[in-house]
Amino acid sequence: MSLTKGDSVRMKDSCKVFDEQIKKELLACNGSVFLGKLATRQENKKDEAIYLVPRSEAIAISIDPLSNEPKVLIELREKLYGTNTYLALDTDQMSFVINDLTYFSKSSHEKIDHWKKTLTNRFIVFKADIDIDENDVTLKIKMQSFEPANEAMFAKKYIAVPKVHQSEEVLAYALYHEKPIELTGYPHFNVDPKYLICDESLYYKFLRWERSNEHNREWFTRQEETSFYKAELTPALSSIQHEIIEASDDLMFLSKEGELELESRLVELGEPLPEVSTIPKQVISPTFVKEKAQVSYPPTTVKAEHVFLDELRGLTVSENLLYDQKDLVNFHISLKTSPLNIVAGMSGTGKTRLAKAYARTLGLTEEKGDLLFLPVSPSFLEPNDVLGYLNPSSGYFVPSETGLVDLLVRARNNPNAMHMVIFDEMNLSQVEHWFAPFLSILEKPEQDRLLHLYSENATCYNADRYPPSVNIGGNILFIGTINLDETTKDLSDRLLDRVNLVTLKKSTFMHFSTLDLEDATYQGIAFTYNDFQSWKNDDLPTKAFKATELQFFDELHGLIFKYDTQKGVSFRFLNRLGCYIKNIPLDETGKLLINQEQAIDISIKQSLLTKIKGSKQQIGNLIGEATSPESEVMGSELLEFLNNEGMELNDFRRTKAEIKRKALELTLYGYTN
Repeated sequence: MSLTKGDSVRMKDSCKVFDEQIKKELLACNGSVFLGKLATRQENKKDEAIYLVPRSEAIAISIDPLSNEPKVLIELREKLYGTNTYLALDTDQMSFVINDLTYFSKSSHEKIDHWKKTLTNRFIVFKADIDIDENDVTLKIKMQSFEPANEAMFAKKYIAVPKVHQSEEVLAYALYHEKPIELTGYPHFNVDPKYLICDESLYYKFLRWERSNEHNREWFTRQEETSFYKAELTPALSSIQHEIIEASDDLMFLSKEGELELESRLVELGEPLPEVSTIPKQVISPTFVKEKAQVSYPPTTVKAEHVFLDELRGLTVSENLLYDQKDLVNFHISLKTSPLNIVAGMSGTGKTRLAKAYARTLGLTEEKGDLLFLPVSPSFLEPNDVLGYLNPSSGYFVPSETGLVDLLVRARNNPNAMHMVIFDEMNLSQVEHWFAPFLSILEKPEQDRLLHLYSENATCYNADRYPPSVNIGGNILFIGTINLDETTKDLSDRLLDRVNLVTLKKSTFMHFSTLDLEDATYQGIAFTYNDFQSWKNDDLPTKAFKATELQFFDELHGLIFKYDTQKGVSFRFLNRLGCYIKNIPLDETGKLLINQEQAIDISIKQSLLTKIKGSKQQIGNLIGEATSPESEVMGSELLEFLNNEGMELNDFRRTKAEIKRKALELTLYGYTN
């Protein structure tokens, strides 16, 4: 299979083979960690294992897997590549893997030399990143680390051994009582874990495992009446260190030869694991979470949501911020339904002041330490710039001057208190680089949002203050503000697909002057985390739509997909829209503050149209032309579709205004964002 200039290898027209169960199994492979090596010429069936992708600037690296893989992923790989190797593109790799700030300015020959030097005689630890849009599957291979090796080691096969970050007491209770155990990065959808590592011990003799239907990283044992066994880790592994590859804090790989020797050693070293009959203090039912992460339930008495919105309205009015009430409601719903939100708008519309007003309404201040105002610098290049790093010489974790880690630790230690981070002018630097860990983490369920600061096995003398990992709970809101001009970086589709982009429209001064603002007063009412949680609706998002609306989105997807196969109405978009609709607040009379039609219009504008960008040649017929702000849009298939197919559902006032803005840009400049 040949590659094109895109950042991924794609499989087309696969709907006949991808039923819902296979989709589920593929998505369960996301984040799985594997061991491999640079492929040989014969295995790659090419002249070289590292080569320039035809008609592009991307470099492809062929990786031969050495560890077990899920059957469904093997089948996907064979359909994509037609070989037994994986293909990784340099454009998909993180900066810490490339480790060269000048890399992308080098020639293709220099890039190939870079990878040859990096990967020769090295194991490659890599992850699978899978995305499914309708029946179109994207597989990206992301390298994580490189470990020393030789030809003899390359000839072996390896199994994955997960590490459990819980106490032995918690693990024993989970094993014997069939409670969920989190196995981060464990890759085998169809192969049960044979060993676990926890608290300097090796655990084994597992009869049967089952994977959780709700959380891919959670597993349950089904032991019946058989006992579990354990052995001290150091004696068990002492003679087979050369058969072990440490992949990460969560996983190691053991060769088949090492496994045979380990089995013989366990005969003399192993002993039954005592059963724990009472629930350990660290365990929080109904599921297990990382130590110090807590679950909180709102009390029976909480403050009404419309009271909060009245307070927010009163505060913004008192500070002369001219916002339409529906903009405030939209902003609030966005924050309820997504931990990461970005506010855009022309300079001077008060984007930062709105974020601060929201924080103040929640009672958050920088003085108390539950609000962090973080101006983004153009010098931010990677996560360490905003988080910090473990100094290997001194053994101390050195936090970044941004103060972000301190707030995250504080929020972790105070799970029943709201916290907020405001990234001011977020796109002065490339967001996808320095914010990369958060983009992956914030999509996960709250109990799975674990941000790693340094290795669990590393020596850190201030670990009591800065632990190796921090849980990002639901009590933290992240808000970014952006400007869209020549001094800033464009937002990628990957980012736009994961955030709510709220665009503020300045109300007219005349309109503001005619409003009756006597009732818009700020009283300083205190709101809590439990209040905020009580306003959320966790109903299934799919229940929000009528059949006619689902048909409309199918047809809208087909229209957009015709012009750009990377764009359209994804499952992620529809789920987020359904969640948005389910979380529309009520006023004091029980009436929706935004109706469903307005919610659909807002979401299409701020989540779907933001990703439609390109040249007049590419999307001109989709968007159309407009010669002036007063003229009508001509030749727009999208506008014609909304007028003909969508009028019975919606007037799409905001969406049409955004189409007109894009059409005017296309006509004037030949390109639109």
